[in-house]
Amino acid sequence: MRADIERLTAMGVDADDLRAVKRELAKLETRLAGSDGEAADMKPFYSAFYAAIVWLIYFKFKWLPWTTPHKVTSLIIPDRRPYQLSVAQRVSRHHRTTCV
Repeated sequence: MRADIERLTAMGVDADDLRAVKRELAKLETRLAGSDGEAADMKPFYSAFYAAIVWLIYFKFKWLPWTTPHKVTSLIIPDRRPYQLSVAQRVSRHHRTTCV
């Protein structure tokens, strides 16, 4: 797209039109760059939520014993879960439609 903008500039397209196209391109680039950033921004929230769930299950209600296999499982699951949740959010956001 940047090459297309340069070509339009060389052809003498109106400066206001080019500025509008460049603004739209900047918004698109920011949005694409932000899609990965959003997952990183939500990671502390996911971690805190997961820690609260683990605390409730193992320490508050004592539904499961705090044994070595459970410790290992509790440490491995959050490694993937925030990523899976952020991907699910991204996919659902892109597939939403608006009804008029």
